[in-house]
Amino acid sequence: MEIIRKEKIAGHLRIKDGIYYLVLQYKSHEGKYKQTSFCTKLKEKGNKKKALEILDEVKNRFTVWTTDEENKEEKKKMKYLIWCMIANKPFDDNLFIIGKPRKLPTKEEQKIEFSEDMLFTEFLYKWMTEIEIHNIRITTYDKYINKLNHRILPYFQSYPTLTLKNLKSKYIQEFYEYQKSGYMLNDRMYKSLKPVSIHHLHSIIHKSLKYAYAMDLIESDIASKLMKPTKTKYEHTTYTKDELEILLDAVKGTSIEYAVKLTAYYGFRRSEVLGLTWDCVDWKKNTIDIKQTLIEEYVNGKGNIKLENKLKTQSTKRVMPLTEHMRNLLLEIQCYQETNKKKYKHCYNHENDNFVITDEKGNLFVPSNFTHTFTNFIKNNNLKKIRFHDLRHTCASLLYEANVPLKEIQVWLGHANLNITANIYTHLKENKISESAAKLDVIYPHKS
Repeated sequence: MEIIRKEKIAGHLRIKDGIYYLVLQYKSHEGKYKQTSFCTKLKEKGNKKKALEILDEVKNRFTVWTTDEENKEEKKKMKYLIWCMIANKPFDDNLFIIGKPRKLPTKEEQKIEFSEDMLFTEFLYKWMTEIEIHNIRITTYDKYINKLNHRILPYFQSYPTLTLKNLKSKYIQEFYEYQKSGYMLNDRMYKSLKPVSIHHLHSIIHKSLKYAYAMDLIESDIASKLMKPTKTKYEHTTYTKDELEILLDAVKGTSIEYAVKLTAYYGFRRSEVLGLTWDCVDWKKNTIDIKQTLIEEYVNGKGNIKLENKLKTQSTKRVMPLTEHMRNLLLEIQCYQETNKKKYKHCYNHENDNFVITDEKGNLFVPSNFTHTFTNFIKNNNLKKIRFHDLRHTCASLLYEANVPLKEIQVWLGHANLNITANIYTHLKENKISESAAKLDVIYPHKS
């Protein structure tokens, strides 16, 4: 790769459709005069001083290379510089390289043994696809590999010589900071992420580095040095008893009616209610056995739904009581399915006859599609905005208001420990404290 003699780059501002553009003139390695322009996205009014400042910086940094491909990459680098100056972010040459970004490791590259001299990106991909894949559920792996391919690897591929041996915690900490603000890389704009999303990226990197340290691939415990991104606490939205009654009345006769009713009563997770089968129902003992979930998985880019017997935690597997009200609801569902079998005849999907929740033609609901259907239903019926998962929190809220102890709510919902239940529903305890304070204020003697 050869750079021709650095000559002074000429340039000026141009206004098009009320926006400032930078126009540069330079001589190519063939001696031909060329011109290129960059959009600053700065509006004409009040931004001339900033536009001139950016123009001077771009003119000083712009480099002419010997090949068209390299000059094309240089232009991408200048776009990144312009974005940094507008966003008041430091410009780092290491975040952009001349040349195409590295591709994901090939099958041959994946066969390379773990070593301290391997690239950090190669290590991450190898660890995820050969080690971590065996330790997590397929749905979790699908999320992890997606975040790895679309956020983590593209960023660190701009450090073409960064090996495990040379890895420092500051590189990863800078990665977190860029995720907060957003950045331009390889002519692509990466939008800023919410704290919870950055926290997910941290979980992947942290776990991989723990493995690297345990296998003596890195000398220091870099993972312990990392400052964990702040995770904002999600405020759960719940329905009151009256709001829930309105929802249950509105959902009657819709395709999601029975899933909504069962979830509101039992506090099921989405995967649990969609994965419920008739052999889980014991009509004699009046129980429902929660022992499986319906999940989405992606293999080679193709998605499908699968009944999974491996549950999230041991406490997730539980036996729920079949109350008279819920028994009648299940009998109603059976009647609904039998009616549809007669109605649609050969068009009915009998492969799913063992499932409790199906559409009118016997098809299973794709979990993500079901969520969209519920969200649209709430919006179209002008109901208070909640997620489908918030029905689970509504169930807990109503149980707590009925003075059911937190320990019993924990078992009902299938939480791994009481801390999870207590942390999630802290706001319920705060409401109880407020009620107690109001009662105390009434009975407390008021003397001046």
